[in-house]
Amino acid sequence: MTTETAWKKLSKQYKGKGEQKIAYLIGELFRSTFTDDAPIEPQINDMRHIRHTLTTLGNKLNDKLIAVAIILSLPPSYDTLKTILTSAASLDIDNVATQVLQEEQHCHECAATSAFFVHSSGRKTFFKGSPSRSGSSGGRSGKSKVYCKFCKAKGQAQEKGEEQ
Repeated sequence: MTTETAWKKLSKQYKGKGEQKIAYLIGELFRSTFTDDAPIEPQINDMRHIRHTLTTLGNKLNDKLIAVAIILSLPPSYDTLKTILTSAASLDIDNVATQVLQEEQHCHECAATSAFFVHSSGRKTFFKGSPSRSGSSGGRSGKSKVYCKFCKAKGQAQEKGEEQ
């Protein structure tokens, strides 16, 4: 038996499994939901891998379709970007991935900046609560209980001049 005949025999025998795999991958592509708990880039790369596998199995999907699948998979925190991307004239995988990764980077920078200001600043403007303006907070510890305006966490506000 030649390799060609062996290949044809194997292809014929496993054709149904190939079709099942294609159906499964297409389902994965459009049922995927990204999460904010993990970096977005590997999640996008998983979708690119599904596209590559589908192409290998003889079902090349349009780039625009894959780009839309990526957009639809974005978590709710990306809703504004989803609207912007879906209204774009030209959708392609690389452009969508670039925009999403830039947004993720921007969000991380904003979160780091907010955390820095909340942690390092003793200013009353970052906290909800009622610290005394005269320098005494009225409590035994000299600090008043407040809530962070950014993360809504309960904590202790530092009066100006107090050490951490």
